[in-house]
Amino acid sequence: MTYIFPFGKVLKDSRIVLYGAGSVGRQFYEQITATNFCKIVLWLDKCADEILTKKPEAIVSQKTDDYDIVIIAIENETIAFEIKTLLTSYGIPEKKILHKVSTLFSSVNKKCKVPQNSLPDFGNWLRFANAGMLSVGNIDSFEYAIKNLPSENPVIEIGSFCGLSTNIISFYLRFFKKRNKLFTADKWFFENAEKQSDFLEGSSIRHSEYRTFVKETYIRNISFFSNEHLPYTIESFSDDFFELWRQNSTTLDVFGREIKLGGNISFAYIDGNHTYEYAKRDFENVDANLEKGGFILFDDSSEYSGFEVYRVIKEIISNGRYIVVNNNPNYLIQKLVDF
Repeated sequence: MTYIFPFGKVLKDSRIVLYGAGSVGRQFYEQITATNFCKIVLWLDKCADEILTKKPEAIVSQKTDDYDIVIIAIENETIAFEIKTLLTSYGIPEKKILHKVSTLFSSVNKKCKVPQNSLPDFGNWLRFANAGMLSVGNIDSFEYAIKNLPSENPVIEIGSFCGLSTNIISFYLRFFKKRNKLFTADKWFFENAEKQSDFLEGSSIRHSEYRTFVKETYIRNISFFSNEHLPYTIESFSDDFFELWRQNSTTLDVFGREIKLGGNISFAYIDGNHTYEYAKRDFENVDANLEKGGFILFDDSSEYSGFEVYRVIKEIISNGRYIVVNNNPNYLIQKLVDF
């Protein structure tokens, strides 16, 4: 089980007393030290080692001005209530005591099971008709991220191809009755197809014609399957899209609608250029706008994918600001800290 420190309930750089050195307390401690989010002035536990942790009564020798909050890192509600009662008996104000233990879904190294209750006949018929390349595990991650969106801020997708992933994201937004707008960006210029006048090997079809066909297929698929939650699709490379986003620009989407870009993002699906340089830049652009608690799913990011996206994932995980929610086999991560 993965336990998440209550970043949203604690001010950055707070001085805290951490109560509990079991599974929850150790994970809280690791997340705090990895992120430098706050300072632990005292770590308490009933079975203290008297080196790193101290007995509960040690807090009596601390002035209440020496710390901002006491965090009870115990999952069991009954035990947590008993600890809170003990702390108040020591004269600690109730307003300075916090008990908030949250867990994250994780199916790491487990066989993916697509939730049958939330991908009914519509979703299956969609996958039959809508061309595209989409890992089954991504559907699992879409469901989790959209069900647990931290706010009504926009969802964005980088790279849409023929619209399969776009339509499934749109489906889950409708299914979970989310009001988040969906923005997508694709220029429909594909890797290893830079010369648009060249022919697809073994055919009389030029890359420029293939590009036009894919774009028109996308528009047709989205118009048909997502007419109830039509996304705002901007025909642009991701760098250009994020520049428009930073400038809060107003632009036209491929359906001819005027829309203003910008603001915080709650979830991003990144399926653009898979080289290290571009994948890292896509992450940095998303990270600059992703709210705390928001999600990012990287396509083709598994260890054995053969793409450089996994290199970006390893760097992200090592900085301690994100936690892995799912890698089945691609990585879904959640933002813990926003500085």
